[in-house]
Amino acid sequence: VEWRGREIELAGVDPRLFAERRNRPPELLFTRPDALRILLSHFPDVPAAMPPGTCPLALCGHLHGGQICLPRPGGKLRLSHRSYRYDQGVFEDPATTVVVSRGLGTTLLPFRLMARPEVALLRLRPRAVPAGVDGRILDP
Repeated sequence: VEWRGREIELAGVDPRLFAERRNRPPELLFTRPDALRILLSHFPDVPAAMPPGTCPLALCGHLHGGQICLPRPGGKLRLSHRSYRYDQGVFEDPATTVVVSRGLGTTLLPFRLMARPEVALLRLRPRAVPAGVDGRILDP
């Protein structure tokens, strides 16, 4: 894809192959070193396993914001998917921004509790990155 003269390379991790540990490592999915690289991954733990500098943006889902959560002092308790590093929202690592959407669906049980569904609209802007890391995002 090209936008304002800048190439954007999208790569996706197949959720079935990832679950079976047969997926190619995400860093091997990208072929254009000068493009803005965006990873699409159903599972939010994929970006944490990538070498630094693989891509500046990863879009993920899977966790449904916990789907069923209970109130407690200091925040809500997710009853499922409690071990994930990235659970919902936007996470800034030195070289990658990881966006984990709560999505619209459910799994196993057809309802949510204290985990509102979400559709995210993202506006990409440049960000400062550490020296030596190419984390360029699109110019405004």
